[in-house]
Amino acid sequence: LSQTTGAKSRSVLVFRLGREWFALPASCCQQVLIPVSAHILPHRTNATLLGVVNVQGQMLLKVSLREILDYQPNPNPPNLKAYPRMVVIEKTVANEPETWVLDVDELEGLQTVLEHRLETVAAGVTAANGICTHRVFVWAERRVSLLDDNRLFDALRQRAL
Repeated sequence: LSQTTGAKSRSVLVFRLGREWFALPASCCQQVLIPVSAHILPHRTNATLLGVVNVQGQMLLKVSLREILDYQPNPNPPNLKAYPRMVVIEKTVANEPETWVLDVDELEGLQTVLEHRLETVAAGVTAANGICTHRVFVWAERRVSLLDDNRLFDALRQRAL
């Protein structure tokens, strides 16, 4: 028997923004799509709200996750291959589904993380690793910030609407 038999785990979607790796609970990730340009909303579009995109006939708000996380990428990034994707996330808030579209630079896909491998974020951590992050873990020799979906959706409502 494996040492992990009976261990609690969670499923997450792992992705990259710039040089940083992040994850979201798989339960809020609905679709992964090839990126398309957003249609600008007059007098509404800003650094966070990029506009609207058509996803299977439904107009959805596209937002900049970089802005939400206050993530400033390294000005001299290493030669990373970029395979950009759009991720459609959804959560029920006040009995209504709330749906957003995010751009990511690369997608690693769904992964299973054992609960005992999740570390709490150190006090005083700021920027991308503090606004919506509540746990970190190591996956494939990479440090991954697990985003708190509740905090993320709150930040989306506050900054994009």
